[in-house]
Amino acid sequence: MPAHRIDVHAHYFGGAVAGPAGKQPAPGGRAPWSAEATLEAMERTGTAVQISSVPFTPQSQGGSEAKGLARRINEDLATVIGRHPDRFGGLACLPGDDPTPSSMNSRTRWTSCTSTGSP
Repeated sequence: MPAHRIDVHAHYFGGAVAGPAGKQPAPGGRAPWSAEATLEAMERTGTAVQISSVPFTPQSQGGSEAKGLARRINEDLATVIGRHPDRFGGLACLPGDDPTPSSMNSRTRWTSCTSTGSP
C-alpha cells in the first residue's frame, strides 16, 4: 500500500534538541530520535510526509542562549529535511525570549523556510 498520510503533529528530538530533552527520560522508554527509525515507522504506518516541530520553546535570561539553541535546532532540522526533502518538513523554532523571526539571522530563517517549501 503506498504511503498517503501526512503527519502534521510530530516532535523532533534529534540534534541540538537531544541535549535539553535528554535531561528528561524519553516517553515510553523510546530509543533516541533518528531519521532512519522515523522513516521506518512512517513506512509501517503509511505516512508519506512528516512535519516536525520542537516540543518546547528555548528560554534564557538574556536571550542569547535561547537564540543560539533555536538556531542550532533549526539548522539540525533543516539538515534532516535536506537529506529527505520528500519525506520531512518542519516548523521553525523561535526563542521564547524574542519569538519574532527577526531575532534569528536571515540565513537560518531562509534555510528553515526553504527546507519546508514555505516562501
